[in-house]
Amino acid sequence: MSRTQLQMLANFLVVLYLVTHGVAVPREGRADLVSGFSFSILAWLKGQAGQISALVGLGGRPLQV
Repeated sequence: MSRTQLQMLANFLVVLYLVTHGVAVPREGRADLVSGFSFSILAWLKGQAGQISALVGLGGRPLQV
């Protein structure tokens, strides 16, 4: 894994922890937290686009034995 992928994963996990564990965030900071979470998910999906499209493409093909 490259350093940027690890940083992106770490950022995602930190935001996920904050969201799921009910950390008190001031009202003015909630928008930043939500947008950061959305951007981290979007960045991860864009990074995985090739693998996701290959996985989706396999769904319609019969298995060859």
